[in-house]
Amino acid sequence: MSFAVGILCTFSALIASGYALSCTECMVLGSKVCEGSTITCAVNHTCGLQYTVSHLDGVQEKETFIRHCVPKNLCGLEATNTYGNNIQALSGISCCFTENCLPPKPRLPLLSTKKNGLTCQTCLSLKSDSCAGDETIECNGNEDMCFLSSTKTAAPLSVESSYRGCTTKNLCDLDEFSLSVHGITMDTKVICSNGSPGLYNGFILPLLVVLLLGKMCS
Repeated sequence: MSFAVGILCTFSALIASGYALSCTECMVLGSKVCEGSTITCAVNHTCGLQYTVSHLDGVQEKETFIRHCVPKNLCGLEATNTYGNNIQALSGISCCFTENCLPPKPRLPLLSTKKNGLTCQTCLSLKSDSCAGDETIECNGNEDMCFLSSTKTAAPLSVESSYRGCTTKNLCDLDEFSLSVHGITMDTKVICSNGSPGLYNGFILPLLVVLLLGKMCS
């Protein structure tokens, strides 16, 4: 009896102190989930699987899986972005909550190429944390916000990147986000509005950095 009480007390203490999970970290371009090394997550993070599928003019181009520690408020996220030359990215994040667990394959929102009447500025830069939206793009489906995303990536891959386009509001509702994969730390900020970037602070998934990491891992 005293042994069982001791286990419960220890478990309660771990929860109170913000016990950190160990999770797998890896990234792969393709249709299969990757395997990798084990890392210790920060407090209020858990084991996550991020799945992104990009399309060009409605035709699937690339799949990316990333396993890493994610903030718990990202669990269950489903979102879309349209930017550049009509590139549409569908993203989802799933989570699990035990040591080195494998999250289920995330659900993605349905692909929609139906224009919804919203037009946003679009641009892409791998050299600056801001870019000028000299061109515009028509938004699709539930993409009801315009965004400007800025990402700063720390050493060993020191890069500033930015892009503008259309996104869904659930991404804009999240806080600023810092992500670390393969020893590379990415800090991302976004400004969203329902017409043009400049009014609403939030977070957006760093899709440009996903592409950069893909080059390193391929």
